[in-house]
Amino acid sequence: MNVPEIKVRYQPIQNFYVSLISPTGTEVRLYDGTCFTTDIVNVGFDDEAPNDLVCPPDDLISFRPFEPLSAFDGESTLGIWQLKVKVEQSGFGSSGQIGDWTIEFCADGNAVSPTLLTNDTLFVPPLMSNTITQNLLKVSDSEQAPAQLTYTLVSVPAHGILYRNGAALSPGSTFTQATIDAFNLVYQHEEEGTIYDGFQFVVQDGTGGFLPVQRFVIKMDENAVVGTTDLVTPDQFSVFPNPVGSQVVVAWPQPVDDRHLLRVFHSNGQLVAEQSIAPGQQQALLDTNNWPSGVFIISAGGISRKVVKM
Repeated sequence: MNVPEIKVRYQPIQNFYVSLISPTGTEVRLYDGTCFTTDIVNVGFDDEAPNDLVCPPDDLISFRPFEPLSAFDGESTLGIWQLKVKVEQSGFGSSGQIGDWTIEFCADGNAVSPTLLTNDTLFVPPLMSNTITQNLLKVSDSEQAPAQLTYTLVSVPAHGILYRNGAALSPGSTFTQATIDAFNLVYQHEEEGTIYDGFQFVVQDGTGGFLPVQRFVIKMDENAVVGTTDLVTPDQFSVFPNPVGSQVVVAWPQPVDDRHLLRVFHSNGQLVAEQSIAPGQQQALLDTNNWPSGVFIISAGGISRKVVKM
């Protein structure tokens, strides 16, 4: 791998060092504070560059790093890579700034990259949830099955939560095309008044094939359809009574196949209850005595239902 560019400003530049940290925690020092007479480090680093660092480091020429990048050889590229700038002694002038920086991953072979077939907008009613289906997000690969096509989150939604099988996802989390095909990827909107959201991802096929960073867009829409009426699955639960009294029953037409997280949100976005639904379970009973009056959203398995407590 190479680091084609880093741009860091601080005065003086001999008072800090720059390191690159892999998702597994391996740290390689790129710049060791060996220069001065300028307030910027703007260079690239490559183990195969012809020269060690030449001062002043401000012309975007690639040099050999202070420590070799080959320390990362054999590590997975999946996850969050971090650029670390450590100030060892206070400088002068304005505060420092990390500008641009890029990483270049290198590999041997002629791997076939996954193909992005569909990347359409998901529409979600405000403060509710909806499922990301293969009609909205789908990649394919001529050599790999959906279970081998792995999405890695580069960023997560800013105004909601992305769930895989009921588990909240964070940057670096993964899911597969098979997850999407099984209707197990769900977005829950949580910040009232926001209209757009989304997340960024890359896709790998396990054999070196790679799809670079893409963005999936989510839009809140009062008229959005939650779930589909032409798809009959055990996830299409019902709730009763509605309006609710001291209890509410959540029931599925048949025992569920997979574990779900049943969550209840007030219309203001506050989580008021959650319960794990085990495989084989067909009904759940929720105690509503502590719920305030208002409108609530019950969500499980990518499907949401609205209930009212008077």
